[in-house]
Order: sequence, then C-alpha cells, then structure tokens
Amino acid sequence: MTKSLYKYKEFKFDKDGSIESSSLDYVIKPIQTSHFYLPTRNALNDPTEGVFRNALNSEIHSYLQGVYGIGERHELIGNIYDSAKDITQGLDTSGIFSLTGNHTDELMWAHYADSHKGIVIEYDLDLLTRFVPKNHLHIFDVTYNENPPHLGMRNIPSRNVMQVMFGYKSPRWYYEEECRIVIDNIHGQMPHDYRAVKSITFGYRFPKDKRDGVIELVKGRVKQFYEVILDENSYNFRRVLYKRFKSEATESKVDVDWTYHLSGFSPDKRSALIDNIEGILKLDPHYSELTLAEKSTVVSGKVAVQYEVSHKSMDIQISAKYHKVMVDMAI
Repeated sequence: MTKSLYKYKEFKFDKDGSIESSSLDYVIKPIQTSHFYLPTRNALNDPTEGVFRNALNSEIHSYLQGVYGIGERHELIGNIYDSAKDITQGLDTSGIFSLTGNHTDELMWAHYADSHKGIVIEYDLDLLTRFVPKNHLHIFDVTYNENPPHLGMRNIPSRNVMQVMFGYKSPRWYYEEECRIVIDNIHGQMPHDYRAVKSITFGYRFPKDKRDGVIELVKGRVKQFYEVILDENSYNFRRVLYKRFKSEATESKVDVDWTYHLSGFSPDKRSALIDNIEGILKLDPHYSELTLAEKSTVVSGKVAVQYEVSHKSMDIQISAKYHKVMVDMAI
C-alpha cells in the first residue's frame, strides 16, 4: 500500500460568496492541472529554516594539512571546495514541500487552514513524486532537536546532506509531525500524476453551503471528500466521509507496432505478453509511447517494459520522462 500524506490549506471566500482568487490560483488550479509548488526555504514561515552548524571549512582545512603531495593536494582542494560550494548554493535554490501524516490535528487546522475554515489535501506520495527527477529527490521525516545539526566533510558524498540542511527544526514544531519532499537545486512548480490527490477534507468550520461548489470544480481529479466533526462532549476531532464518486474507467490509447519488440518468444507466448503489456499501458493515464519491451538482462523471468509519459498541463523533465516496469514472463 502506498503512503498517504496530507497538506493543510487555507480556503477563503469573497464577501459575495465567490471563491477568492488566491484560493482559486493556489488550491483549486493545482488540483485541476495536477501540479504542486515547492518554495525555497526563505518563503517558509520559520526563519530558522536551513540553520545548521557548518563545519565544512574548518574540517576541510584540517584535512588538507595532512595531504602532502602537491598534485594530489591541488586536485583535492578543487574537488572538495566545489562540493562545499554546491552545498551552499543548494541551500537557497532547493524546493521544499511540507506534508504531515496527521489530518485531524487541531493546531494544524488552526495555524495552516484558516482556523478550521480550510481544507486538507490527501496525496499518494508515490504518485505525487512520480515526475520528480530521482537524482534530485529527497523524502524524510523532520527531526526535532534543541540544537541545529552538524554538517561536516563526512556528509559531502552522501544524500543525507539535504536532510542535514532541511530536516531539523526546533521542538516547538513537533506537533506538525512533518514529512518533507526536497528537490535539490530545483524549486517552483512540479507536475504530478493525475491520480495523486486521493481526497479532500473540509474543515470543521468550512461553510457547508460552499462544499458542493468546490467539489464540482475538482471532482474530475478527486473522487473522495471528507469532513471533520467534533465528537460530542470532547476535544476529539474526527474525519468522516462526506461524498464519494465512482472513478471513471478511462483508458489511454495504446497503438503499438510490435514488430520490433518481444523478440525470441514463441507466437503464443508473445501474443499473451502483448495482451498483458497493453493492459498495463492502458491503465496509465500518462502513457505516450512504448520504447522497449524485451527480456530483462537484469531480472530473470521478467520482461523489461519502458515507455514515455506525458502531462497535459506541464512539461516533464527528461530524466523523469520514461517509466519502467517489469512484467512476469510466466503468464
């Protein structure tokens, strides 16, 4: 089962009852066009974002004292300082998308969803990050400490550099139970799978007469809607189903010339594999074109299938433009 995470959002209406332009632009439109926005640390509400104890320069200096070969020393100096420079630049150019595993926390509803008048968006984490270049993607839970983390030379070759820089906060923020998506050196809008938004939850104070209007705007992408209720004579908030829509069985058009694929199989086996693979491709709403379907040279008993994907609203970076699946040959 894929992991669900949640995003609290404020949602406002004008005096005439219409949805405010900010809510249309930053809540409704991203759902309709299947994208999310990753700001840099300077746009977040905590001024201590990206604070860490930077010991890079002092550790580099100490390390280089022990390197005696002139040529070796010169090369090391260049490589190490280049890495340190990249880290510094990434601090202000990396995008951060904050999520939580808790959809009924009263403080989160109060602080991030306009005093319970907003919504919570439920995301499928895998589908949300499907089109993020994997060599730039970092996902981690935030650690809450009294003191900022230490960043030294031992962190340079590791993917945990981003976690050291962006994965620690003061214990005052513990209630958020935050999980972060960080894309190093990339920020702004990022496309996601059309199916990434699993549900929307209306806050306890979200106007009841406005809910169906919101649903009408996004039901092409969202099929489940919840509301938060307060248990009688308690402080406990609970999420209950409000409306559910049946998912429409839409299929991608698959028109493949199989002449150059699945070589080395008997006619019957090849025909069965074609039917199976086409079934998989039809279920992916982002399918564009098949590029490979052959026996895997890595995994025994599997067929490696690779195909190009596309997005109706945004361009997909070339490194995330191809999707690969392994299909069992024992049909």
